[in-house]
Amino acid sequence: MSPQPAATDDANDPGDGRIVGGEEALPGTAPWQVQIYSTYQYTDADTAADCRPGGACVHLARMSAWEKVHRCGGAYIGSNLVLTAAHCVAGVADFGQSRRVRIGTQNLKQGGVTFRIADWRAHPGYVGRVPYPNDIALIRIVADNPAARAFQLERAKIRMLGTVPGDTAISRSDTLRVTGWGRTLKRDVDAGVLVDGKFNHMSEKLLQILQSPNDAACAKLADYRDRDPAKTICAVSARPGVDSCQGDSGGPVTRQEGRERVLVGLVSWGKGCAAVGMPSLYTSVPGHLAWIAEARAALMAAAAASRRR
Repeated sequence: MSPQPAATDDANDPGDGRIVGGEEALPGTAPWQVQIYSTYQYTDADTAADCRPGGACVHLARMSAWEKVHRCGGAYIGSNLVLTAAHCVAGVADFGQSRRVRIGTQNLKQGGVTFRIADWRAHPGYVGRVPYPNDIALIRIVADNPAARAFQLERAKIRMLGTVPGDTAISRSDTLRVTGWGRTLKRDVDAGVLVDGKFNHMSEKLLQILQSPNDAACAKLADYRDRDPAKTICAVSARPGVDSCQGDSGGPVTRQEGRERVLVGLVSWGKGCAAVGMPSLYTSVPGHLAWIAEARAALMAAAAASRRR
């Protein structure tokens, strides 16, 4: 098998790390959206062995080339830093070598600019089981090719909620926008990648959904009750059959704040995808600002030390 099989990635992904029922995001509406993809390529032998007894059976033969390498989303916050979910980083062998960050396109079949991952920090308090607390990581990227060096990164950044005096806290009346390239079919809890016999493809075009915060929806469910409301966002859609799904993990959750959109959360997890009665749980960015500042300082210090060598 290849060094970084999809089965390993899926095992790390609680997402049920999870856009179902979404609409295509208008061009240029999410310049901060990044893709985290795998550099490893599957061989013909990997594909042949996939659904044999003992194989992972992720249906490699049904996937397009870009689906095979897509892993997670993320949000560019400036200064060569990307926020994503900790479960997109934790347990991934040789993360810096096996992953790349792509920005500047909303269609994964074309365009965009690739950046190398220089360093990263996952929240030390992240736990890889329900309710996946502190599901957040910070990545430092570097331009290691002409296209990346020419790309105007700082024009793509998004501001984090809570970093400017006067920002208002998240409330139930908010409309949150979630964007991503994840799986597109409704999926019940514990269902696999086949839905009614159909393969649950990801979307090559960036999709968006609208949801509203709703703490009461999580309070009713055992798997959600142990979450920290100060560090997570429980949200539901006003329309049935709409949700984030596997492949959207780590992607941005944004809200309008005055004339700008601000980053309020990251796609973390949920039970199924658009499963009846199941809300989505997002990592709260305002709830982790202190850790983000610490991780940023550590990454910058490490970068400065590396330059002095």
